[in-house]
Amino acid sequence: MGTKHGGPITSGGSLNHGDTVSGGRDSVASEVEARHGLEVLDEHVRASSEALEPKGRRFDSLKQLRGEVRGAVSGALTLAENPHVVGSYARGTMIDSGPSNDFDVMFVLDPRIHGDWLGQESGPRNCLDRVREVLARDPGFSPEMVHVDGNSVRVSTDHGSVDVVPAFPDPRGGYQIPDTSGGQTWRHTDPRMFKRYLDAANRAHNGRVVRITRLVKQWNETHGHHLRSFHLETMVLTHFRNRAYVGGSSDFDELERFYSQLPTYLQTPAVEPVYGERVDSYLTEPEFRIVSRQAIRAFKRIRHAGTVSRHDDADRGIDEFDQTIGGG
Repeated sequence: MGTKHGGPITSGGSLNHGDTVSGGRDSVASEVEARHGLEVLDEHVRASSEALEPKGRRFDSLKQLRGEVRGAVSGALTLAENPHVVGSYARGTMIDSGPSNDFDVMFVLDPRIHGDWLGQESGPRNCLDRVREVLARDPGFSPEMVHVDGNSVRVSTDHGSVDVVPAFPDPRGGYQIPDTSGGQTWRHTDPRMFKRYLDAANRAHNGRVVRITRLVKQWNETHGHHLRSFHLETMVLTHFRNRAYVGGSSDFDELERFYSQLPTYLQTPAVEPVYGERVDSYLTEPEFRIVSRQAIRAFKRIRHAGTVSRHDDADRGIDEFDQTIGGG
């Protein structure tokens, strides 16, 4: 039994001053050790995110491929605007995933020349097939390197790939892009506006939106890659847009908080913030069950990493974090 404020009492009921001072010192020391352990873990979390940013010769080769693709498409089709680099590279959320690296380049077609595709029943597929044909016939690429992939045409190499996204200006703003992943449709998109939303949230949360996104992408990459990149980015962005900035929190705190909510985010329809269109329709029921279990396990392991770090075993916490994000 203790006093109202938790101080120990002797069997005679009088306060043991020596024990109280010692207990206070022990408590303060424990708090200092806990803070130190979490600080060490948080520094590692931030460094891990920064280390995921693509760089090196492989990435330079991918940039060269992007330039070659630009030349081929721009020389064969009439464009309404200069090509846009879009996707995770433009938003700063790309990770160095080896051969899985990809650049997304949007080519906005002139509707006066190519607009017939917009009114055709199989227009989305016809548009993508034409882009594929242009690239496959270019002497810089072999036909085996080029294939249609949902709403883009992918040019693949050992260093990564470039995804060519044909688009038309949308009178309502943004663009229309072909989508053949679940039928034949034109999907609305506005990469610039999405980037504005992400940049605003990232500034409001001291850069954590981008850093957490990279880590979650790495976790997905090493656990079967069941979730698409844009779906992940949308969930992370929604997570932060629904939260006020917490000045005393850390990257580790926010990562743990995100994973605690990830099973709920997976159950909730994920919509991008510009047009409110769903970005999770591709996820099959078996994949949903797999990734939900993975999310629960990831949260438990990340929480455990924090627990052991608070008990002055930051090395174990770091190892648990690395195993979780890196695929152990």
